[in-house]
Amino acid sequence: MKYLPLIWSGLWRKPGRTVLIFLQVSVALALFGVLQGLKTGVAHVAADARADLLLVHSRLSYITQPLPLGLLEQIRTVPGVKVAIPVELTFGTYQQPDQGIGIVAVTPDGDWPSAFTYTIAPEYVAAFHKSRTAMLIRNLVAEKYGWKIGDHIPFTLPMQQKDGSTT
Repeated sequence: MKYLPLIWSGLWRKPGRTVLIFLQVSVALALFGVLQGLKTGVAHVAADARADLLLVHSRLSYITQPLPLGLLEQIRTVPGVKVAIPVELTFGTYQQPDQGIGIVAVTPDGDWPSAFTYTIAPEYVAAFHKSRTAMLIRNLVAEKYGWKIGDHIPFTLPMQQKDGSTT
């Protein structure tokens, strides 16, 4: 304790240097906290990721150009592949341009429910098989927009149908 006044006077001998050192230490501690948070977030995402799921797209374009269906059987013959299903990913809007919906299109045949990270009730899968225009949605989305089973829901898509409509 007898050297504290000497240290204190030495610190404030050059006040600019002292302020800069305190700023450097503060920034270093803030960066350390941010990087620890980032590390924890990445660790949680990696723990929740499905290591058994692989999405394959054409190298021409990530989402807009799907993989040719002719390669589907070749992919299924690769050792270790349990399920290979064709999937189309697109983005649509509901009623207003700011109400975007991500759309995953699959064919109703095959073991496609196993490719999703959540469980789909068997009665919903059976109902999906029965209709060409059926759609499965998450409960959260249905509650958000007030949709019920049997509703006809128009989406506006970025691509046109044969008649020119985007709905």
